[in-house]
Amino acid sequence: MTADDIRVATTTLLYSKSFWGILGAALAQAAAGDASVLRLVADLAYDRQDDGSYLPGSDQFFTISGAERDWPRDIDLYLDKGAESWAAFPHFWANTGYSEVPWGLWPVRDEDAYEGPFTVPASAPAPLVVATTYDPATPYQGGLRAVRELGNARLVTMVGDGHGAYPSGSPCVSAAVDAYLVDLTLPAEGLVCAQTVPFAAPQPAPAAVAPGAEQLRDDLAALLAGIR
Repeated sequence: MTADDIRVATTTLLYSKSFWGILGAALAQAAAGDASVLRLVADLAYDRQDDGSYLPGSDQFFTISGAERDWPRDIDLYLDKGAESWAAFPHFWANTGYSEVPWGLWPVRDEDAYEGPFTVPASAPAPLVVATTYDPATPYQGGLRAVRELGNARLVTMVGDGHGAYPSGSPCVSAAVDAYLVDLTLPAEGLVCAQTVPFAAPQPAPAAVAPGAEQLRDDLAALLAGIR
């Protein structure tokens, strides 16, 4: 296990409160010299198969996003952004900056990639942006920035933890999103919803979670499938 492996496993288990107890146990086990649970989680996050091969999802994501987006070619820009991310998010800095250098170096460009504009005129239907205040994967500040840059957009804030607020994070969020999708009705401006997902210790207790347990593998695989 490398430090990056541990970060990936930790971020993955932070996606849902139902896995927080397992995260605590896995980190404690790793500190005592047994990182098998973290290894299992990291392998699932990387789509590693039992025979040592990997599913192509990560490669597909990279090649499509590398070709569709207009990535700057100035590597110094990524180094600067990496330093900013390191300062702002010392534990989970890897999503921005340093890790994006491969995209900046990717030579393939989709000839019909959308070039913008990315602002929404006042005469157009307003996009609905839903953001969670303590999201370990997509920080809340990103939701605020998206609304600012779109111009004509509406934000729903869920005060809570984890990655993803719809459809199971809060009845308040679900009602707002359903009304937007079905009735084409925007929620009230500045709507803030409270998360209703409680934290509950997993059963069996974290200390009893066996490394490589099949139920843990199945539960984590289902979680990852639901957030991709």
